[in-house]
Amino acid sequence: MEPKQERYNSQDPNDPFFSDKIIISKASRSTVYSAIWKDGPRILWNHQNQEYKRSKTQVLVKLYHEDQVNEILNELKIYLDCYARDCALLIQFYGISQHPDHKAYLLIKQYAQNDSLHNYILYNFKSLDWEIKLHLLLYLAEDLKALHNSGYVHRNLNPPNVLVFENGLCAIGSYSKCRKDLSSPNAEEIFGWQRYMAPEFLRYKPYTKASDIYSFGMIMYTVGTGMIPYNQSHDVQYLTLDVCLGLRPKIPVNIPESFSELVIRCWNNEPESRPNIHEIHNTLMNWWSSIYNKCPNSTCLEFLAANDRDHINLKSQKIIQQKPENDKPLILPDLKNLEPLELIKFIISNHFVKYINRDELSTTMEHIGISFDETTEEYLFVMQYADGGDLRKMLNFPNDTIYDDNNDPLILQDSINKSEIEQSSSNTDIDYEDPTIKELVL
Repeated sequence: MEPKQERYNSQDPNDPFFSDKIIISKASRSTVYSAIWKDGPRILWNHQNQEYKRSKTQVLVKLYHEDQVNEILNELKIYLDCYARDCALLIQFYGISQHPDHKAYLLIKQYAQNDSLHNYILYNFKSLDWEIKLHLLLYLAEDLKALHNSGYVHRNLNPPNVLVFENGLCAIGSYSKCRKDLSSPNAEEIFGWQRYMAPEFLRYKPYTKASDIYSFGMIMYTVGTGMIPYNQSHDVQYLTLDVCLGLRPKIPVNIPESFSELVIRCWNNEPESRPNIHEIHNTLMNWWSSIYNKCPNSTCLEFLAANDRDHINLKSQKIIQQKPENDKPLILPDLKNLEPLELIKFIISNHFVKYINRDELSTTMEHIGISFDETTEEYLFVMQYADGGDLRKMLNFPNDTIYDDNNDPLILQDSINKSEIEQSSSNTDIDYEDPTIKELVL
């Protein structure tokens, strides 16, 4: 089953540039369609006629409003900047133009015969073996390496923004959100598909190359398993908080162990502990070349064995679904400037915790939530009562000292000291400190 596409103005005689237009996607601010470029790009210089030979070709056209010209120029600048540094990107940019009638700007790129990576996985996953999967990821890593080597970060890396070409190449399709020298992001800069966004970005920390690596790890998960992270297995309303607290997708047992280990490293909650794109690219190259050349080593055998397991498991596996309509790009407000009551209303309205009415307390005490006492006009943070006390009480320690394996004393922290409280209150980001013995309840 192929994705439904809308054909329009296919034989418009008034269009001097394009014919056979097919809409691929349509949004409030832009339209993307494929078309036949009548003249086509320059191919060879004809010495006899002193002109370039051209050949009509199918291209990808993105239609922008007049006030979006800077977005087009930014993409072209990044493309040319990478090219000038010998870090050429894989997708071919043909140029920009302006429609003669309605003055809209056109950005013309190489057409991707296999659509986006999201749709390619959706409609072809059952026919993909590990050689093809690694080949796709290898060329995507090549593109991301070109960006990082040129000093850019992508900031919106997810399967719909990646294109798959006829020869099996995989390339980044859009660079509109790429930036250099980022400061701490503001409200307008928190965007993207939530399931592929790095936790530090969700916590309003600067976006770095390591944030791209986290997104790449999520794409590795999608290509390897055929599934969207957390798809139909987690309430999207609570996903942001859970990801920041360390939630990650469960990797199926049929995935090669070395592949799973690299994915998990890309997901590390600490950005500095993630591998860089050079290590990822070299690793993918070694894996793919081992399979392609049929090298009799452990890596090749591991992925070939995974192909056999995949063939058995595909009959019962739920493959990636279309992007849910209600799973909209995440745009958060500027939490730093919210008043306390506004912050609480934001938390409740986005269902980060459950709001509990007073008459529900007796039946919902097992949930964590927020309630409001109309008498005192105070918000109450409610959680289940720990009738077993804290861990210190259960272990019945006689004093605040226990000993490690070397018989050296370990002092148990009884509470957070004043300096820690002051430091915490001055920090606008949410940090989750290691729990102490007294903070663990039963």
